[in-house]
Formats: sequence, structure tokens, C-alpha cells
Amino acid sequence: MVGCDQPNGVAHMCCPGKEIRYDEEFGKQCTTVPGGRSGNCVEPDRCDEYVKASDKQGNVRDNWCYTSLDQVDYVCCAKKKILSVPISAITIGNRAGEDAPTCTTPNSAPGRCVPLAECTPIVKILRDASTSKQPVSPAQATFLRNSVCTPGGTSSSAYYVCCDEVSLQTVTTAATPTAAPTVRSTTTTEDIASHPNLRLLDRITCGRGNLDDKIAFGEQAPMYQYPWMAMLIYRSSSSGQEGPECGGTIINNRYVLTAAHCIDGQVERLSYVRLGEYDTRTDPDCDEYMDCAPPVQRYTVEESRIHPNFTRVVRSGNDIGLLRLDRPIVFSSDDVAPICLPFTNSLVRFDPSLFWITGWGLTERLDNSPILLQTRIPSVACSLSTHSICAGFGNGTLHCRGDSGGPMKVQVPEFNFRYVQYGIISAGPGCGVGGAPGVSTRVAFFMRWILDNIRE
Repeated sequence: MVGCDQPNGVAHMCCPGKEIRYDEEFGKQCTTVPGGRSGNCVEPDRCDEYVKASDKQGNVRDNWCYTSLDQVDYVCCAKKKILSVPISAITIGNRAGEDAPTCTTPNSAPGRCVPLAECTPIVKILRDASTSKQPVSPAQATFLRNSVCTPGGTSSSAYYVCCDEVSLQTVTTAATPTAAPTVRSTTTTEDIASHPNLRLLDRITCGRGNLDDKIAFGEQAPMYQYPWMAMLIYRSSSSGQEGPECGGTIINNRYVLTAAHCIDGQVERLSYVRLGEYDTRTDPDCDEYMDCAPPVQRYTVEESRIHPNFTRVVRSGNDIGLLRLDRPIVFSSDDVAPICLPFTNSLVRFDPSLFWITGWGLTERLDNSPILLQTRIPSVACSLSTHSICAGFGNGTLHCRGDSGGPMKVQVPEFNFRYVQYGIISAGPGCGVGGAPGVSTRVAFFMRWILDNIRE
């Protein structure tokens, strides 16, 4: 590759036109909150109202447009408030990681503690594992775990790793081009970007488990890894006993996303929703170091919605529903937090080949698991419509009864490896039965329906 002029001191490179990646939403028209003024999506530093705001995070939360490829949250800014030159452009740009804390890599090389997305070697390991549908090797898992670091003086919940300085220089001079993901015909997002209820989704902190020293690359996930998991508790109409029969995911401070068949005809039996659960045998849950989570939270259901085209014919699609809880959820930095949904063009177009599924469903012994379980399953081709996802192994590794309504999720590299929910577990051939894939509802296809059916 050939270098070219360096505006503001930032290294640039000559890139073939067909390989240049654009943020398609940049400059798009939008409406500000509050005030309802006509505006455009711009970098926060180009918006005078953001620059002068005392609550900058609140300003981003209310006026968020999208997250760019380099992880900048763009905001809707009133046209008259857009600055011709961003404040950040007044200073000379820095090389990636130049101001980051120093550290020593697992290979004993000098490094910097930077966001994972800025470290080319580690991104490559995780991306290769995802595309090959194979877990990382034991040696790679050890390397990844030992690379985790905590930057001083920051409360960010992003993944940080100790990256050798040579690799950091590569980020700014010769970043590896990424092939465009396969586009499936799911839904268009033109009507989503300007949807008034998009602001009700927590797009700034969603999809982040409690990281720090609890990250488990290639190993069984610990407590806190999936704080968006919800357990739906039902009362038996015959015995009166209560127990879990479905799962769901927290998508904001009032709503749980689940499968329609977990709601249709079941509302009277649905006793409550349990959040912050990990091991049903203990409350509170504690790990091996006696680090204990807050007590489990319980909420009743104020209102439920299912897709109007849902039927109980297996694999007919539209198996999606929403539960509005009786009061706002109390979020915890450890065990209760929302998951991300595919709410941008780039996230909708991202076509995962491997999914994480989690739940308390039946094990191969036909007993409900008391502990939250996880596994990874690949997507497979099937003849169902574009609003469904088929996934699973032929060897019987599949979701089971009790996992219904739970998430099929992916850590998206271009979204700083935050978890995004792409599927809702719907139907399968049976626990541990090989030869047929399981079916999940494709969340991206139903994003407008979700936004249409949530409120303050």
C-alpha cells in the first residue's frame, strides 16, 4: 500500500475505491430530542449543544444516531448548531494508543492498554475463530485471557487488551481491509433510523457483560457474563407449582424480548419474570471467590404483545413477543443490563455464521439446568423464509425446551465485540436430537415491529 498526505497528523493510506468502508448514516437528516428540530447526524464534537452540555452522556443517549465503524457515537444535531470544524480537529491527531497506559504483553513485549478493536492481532484471532466456526486453541485462549488489561482512570466497560506497540502502529498505517458481509434480505432500516422509539433502546451501554477479570475466552462463561438474561416463571395449572419454562432478554428498562409462544395463551400462568439469575439453587449467587451478585430481581408483567401474524404452527414464523414489566428495571453493573439489538444498517447487514445461545433449558438428562448454560451453534441453510434463522449441529448440540424465548447472540467485531441479539429461540426437533436444525426468529426482520410496540 502507498501512503498519502496526513491531514491533522493522522496517517492515511491509498485504498482501492471498492474496499473503502463508509458510514452510510453520516449526515442523514434526523430530529433532535428535545425540541423536535430538524438536524443531521454528525460527530459529537461538531455539535455545539453536545460540546456545551453538562450531561454529555445524556445528550448522546437522547440524540444518538448510530455508532461509526471506529466506535464513535454520532448524534442528531440541529442544523444551526453544527460546527464547521470539530473541536477535536483543532489539536494534532495522535497515533493509535499513543496516550494509552503502558503494559507488557503475554509475549513480554512492550505494549499499550487499548480497546480490543484497536489491536489487530487479537481481532484477527477472534475473527478467524468466528469465520471458521472453530473455538480458539488452548494456547490462544491463554494468550487472550492474559492480554486483558484495565486502563487507569477510566470506568469504560469496553474490552481492553495489552497490545504490542508494533501492532498499534499497524492500525493507523495498514489496517487489514474487511470484506463486506453477506447481505440477507431481512428488513430495510431507513424507517428505523428515524423511528421515534429508537431512543428508548440503550445503545450506549448495551451488550456488555461485566468484563474486568471475569472474561472467559474459550472457557465456560462465569457469572455476570450475560446480564440481559431473563427467566420466565410459570404456575402449573394442575399442581400450582412454579417453575421456569421460557427465557427472554432485557432490551431496555421496561421491556423483555421473548418468543410469542411463551406468551400466547400463557399470560394467566406467567407468574413473574426473574432478572439477575444465574443459579436457581442460590440467592444471591456467588462465584468461587465468594464475590456475590445482588439478590435476584422479580417483576410482574404489566402488558404483553405478540406479533399479529403469529400462529402455533411449528416453523410458521413471527414467533416474537414483548413483555412490559410492572416497573422500571434496576440495572446493575454486574448482573442486570440490556443486550444490543441490530439497530443500524451495518448491524442488520452483518450475517453471523456462529451464534451463542444461553438458557436454563432441559439437559440431555431431560432435567432443567439450575445453572445458566451456554453453547455455540452454527447457522445452516434451510428453506424457511427470511424472517427465520436455522442453526444447530447434526450431532444433537441444540437448544432445548426451556430455552425458548432466549437469545441467539453474537459478539460483533465492528461493534467493539459487544453482544447483539440476532435470533429468538423458537422451535427445535427436541433436546439432543440430531439431523434437523433449530429455528429462531430473525430479530433484524422485526426491528420496526419491536420499536412500534414499546413506549416510555
